[in-house]
Amino acid sequence: MLGLQIPANEMRVCARGEVVRGDQRGRLLGFPTANIAVDEEGFLVPDGVYAGYLHRDNGRCHAAAISLGRRTTFYDADGLRLLEAHLLDFAGDIYGEVVTVEIAARLRGQVRFAGPEALCAQLEIDVSRCRDVLTRCAPSGRESTPTSAWSDEHVLQNTYSTNR
Repeated sequence: MLGLQIPANEMRVCARGEVVRGDQRGRLLGFPTANIAVDEEGFLVPDGVYAGYLHRDNGRCHAAAISLGRRTTFYDADGLRLLEAHLLDFAGDIYGEVVTVEIAARLRGQVRFAGPEALCAQLEIDVSRCRDVLTRCAPSGRESTPTSAWSDEHVLQNTYSTNR
């Protein structure tokens, strides 16, 4: 396993938006998410699974496993591109809140799974990796940074890799 390489002063990509109701699939699978619609063209982060943080306007910050993509296991490539943050060790309702999602490190790319069981097995692994990464990667405390200025290389240089 390769170590996470993020300089302490590295600016991170953030997205800000309102938490909206989705189709509740994450909740049904045991991984509830805060869903934020993203601009199809203005959000230059590649689809994938990330470790990061969700910052609330009340000052609270939650560690999160983040998925960005079209949820191809259920919607093929035609699904709405969605930013979903699974808050670790959190139970509550934040629908309607405007939040900032901070991406700290890339865990893996988007994958289409054979079904919900295979997806859930991978989500368990993702959450475990996310916890590991975030023990070495504190939240930035910054407000939302414009994503249009970031290239794919910026995010990809902060990739958390495994020998798989």
